Amino acid sequence: MTRITWNRERQQSLFGQLSGFWKADIWDMRTSPLQTRLSEKTKQRRLRFGCKSATINGELKYACWKKFSDGDWRNTQELGRVHRMVKWLNSLDPLPASLMILPFAEWRTRYTTYLKQRGMYRQGTTFRMDREQRPCVTSRDSHYISTLRQVHSILENAYDDRPEHEKDVWNLQRMAIPISLSLSNVTLSFHRIRQTWLRKTVKAYIRYCLPIYAEGTCRTRLQSLTCFSEFLMQERPRGTAKAITRKLLIEYLSYLPTRVCVSVRKSHLLNLRNFLETAARERWLPIAAERMIFDEEIPRPPKAQPRYIPAAVLDQLNSRLGNLKTPWMQMALILQECGMRISELLQLPLDCLTQDARGTFYLRFMQGKMKREHTIPVSQEVARVIQEEQQVVRAAGRSTTLLFPNSKGGVSKQQSFAQRINRLAYDHQIRDANGKLFRFQSHQFRHTVGTRMINLGVPHHFIQRYLGHLGPEMTNRYAHI
Repeated sequence: MTRITWNRERQQSLFGQLSGFWKADIWDMRTSPLQTRLSEKTKQRRLRFGCKSATINGELKYACWKKFSDGDWRNTQELGRVHRMVKWLNSLDPLPASLMILPFAEWRTRYTTYLKQRGMYRQGTTFRMDREQRPCVTSRDSHYISTLRQVHSILENAYDDRPEHEKDVWNLQRMAIPISLSLSNVTLSFHRIRQTWLRKTVKAYIRYCLPIYAEGTCRTRLQSLTCFSEFLMQERPRGTAKAITRKLLIEYLSYLPTRVCVSVRKSHLLNLRNFLETAARERWLPIAAERMIFDEEIPRPPKAQPRYIPAAVLDQLNSRLGNLKTPWMQMALILQECGMRISELLQLPLDCLTQDARGTFYLRFMQGKMKREHTIPVSQEVARVIQEEQQVVRAAGRSTTLLFPNSKGGVSKQQSFAQRINRLAYDHQIRDANGKLFRFQSHQFRHTVGTRMINLGVPHHFIQRYLGHLGPEMTNRYAHI
């Protein structure tokens, strides 16, 4: 893996990006050019950069400026953590010329030791529901370490001036790849592909795929190739591209059933076949051009069934929705009627509601897959839910164009909605007909709307239009219910 180092010329270039307010050694956040929330209780109003090393001082200013200007930091809670970092750095002898002198792991060890010696190292915890609908409490690093990690990561990206596609972790936003802002992960990592020759080729392949296919498709293809890399490390640890033969792939066919389920096997094999044929065609790898994985070797998993929410489970959920905070409750109600994708719901514009001359309300939003504006009729009840949230957002005077903004005014994450609805299911013991705790997935609401419309005899072409399906095949998945 490439080790990012610093150079003085690049360092001075970073410092040159600071001007005005951000160039000073003391930032009074009351006069910040950005919207920074100041708590009435906090006495911390100023961020002081008092590091003994002028160059590290400049790096800290650059990193903090990026965090505030990118909207990641919107209040003053980080000020004390930056001040503590400065005190720690000033205790080091000698103090290096840059935080890039050492990798983050070494800085973390040193800072942790410093904090423990002063009784200031406290790990937090994160509560979440796992896939088996069990509460899972995991440890979270100290806030001080988290701030150091963020600063180091920003500087590492700033010093790494290689094109994004040459790095081992790609930030898709920097590559201008369309991606839903409601996703928690906006990166593609190639770290787990251990073979240098394979990693280079996989990067070329994924770079080729990104302008053609959706981000999710490219991510799935990368996962399939990562699995193949792990197989090679186990069976051919010193193998090169010449090791990819029909004989090797037959061994891979036997390897996969011990690792993944039948539907994932199908995906892995199809993605690997596409990769090998593309790599041969583009001459990225010295392998045979003829097909090496045949149709009869691709498993045929059972036909996918609609993942609708049983009526009894939905009744339990609705009787408990009042225990959720209002925005999350409103999201659940809208999903139940409109069958939107969760990414579309979380990015609903504040002015999403319209009304025609007859008084019928319509919901207007951007469809993620179709990449076009979509309009559907909604009931008076859902319209009232949306109007209530519009009033709350506008009354708060927040600078946002979203109906359901997060605390920073940006797009909430899909994972946040899933965790809250499943925590509700756990706390109030929402169970299916077999007595098993029900695990909600956001897309189940969409399937439930489609299934309900089929059962009510709504014509297929209307359902296809309402749900925004590209073709009738997807709509037909609901027809057998």
